[in-house]
Amino acid sequence: MRRFFGELEFDKFVVEGEELKHLSSVIRLGVGDKFIGVVGDEFDYVCQIESVDKKRAVALVLEKSLNKSNPKKNLVLFQALIKKDNFELILQKAVELGMSKVFPFVSENCVNKSGVNLERLNSLISSACKQCERSVPMALSQAVKFDEMLKTLKDFDIVVFANEIDGQDFDFTSLSKFNSIAFIVGCEGGFTEKEKESLVTLQNVRSVNLGSRILRAETASIVVMGLGSLLSRN
Repeated sequence: MRRFFGELEFDKFVVEGEELKHLSSVIRLGVGDKFIGVVGDEFDYVCQIESVDKKRAVALVLEKSLNKSNPKKNLVLFQALIKKDNFELILQKAVELGMSKVFPFVSENCVNKSGVNLERLNSLISSACKQCERSVPMALSQAVKFDEMLKTLKDFDIVVFANEIDGQDFDFTSLSKFNSIAFIVGCEGGFTEKEKESLVTLQNVRSVNLGSRILRAETASIVVMGLGSLLSRN
């Protein structure tokens, strides 16, 4: 069944705005049709449409069940800003690979230092959530400077730093012991030596290589998220 974001009103599920346009004009659902309603909590709601007009669709909630696709652990990607299209690709894959949040930051070698368009990117995140059947959307923060990002790392059980040249071999299966895990990936130009030193001196940071070949920033992000999610049993 198709999935739509909306709001609960007692035993009814209401779809409005852009989601309504998609439901009624694109998918062309009508009275009697069923869909899965999503409100951003841990549940899926099987709904049957009772009425549709230009302002809203109202559906009866038939069934409530625990969503099985939401992340089981707190996995956060700290991603240095890169070119727009590649950053959007990373966001889509972050949703699919079970990240709880993406935290963009600006490092010295970033070409893109303009921040992120939260409205556009949250729309992209919502679409990706539907595709992979998550009910809890992935969070996205505004971009911050490198030094501000560093201050947040102390809150994680372990931080996996993708260090393309100086990183060490790492057993990603060891992540199964941890519940709060951060991944850090740089921009197209990588990190400066000073930035690397700031990271590797933190007690909970592991400097990790991802093989013998230098990967593009978006490839490194997808690899580290995939290994982290699958092998941490998220």
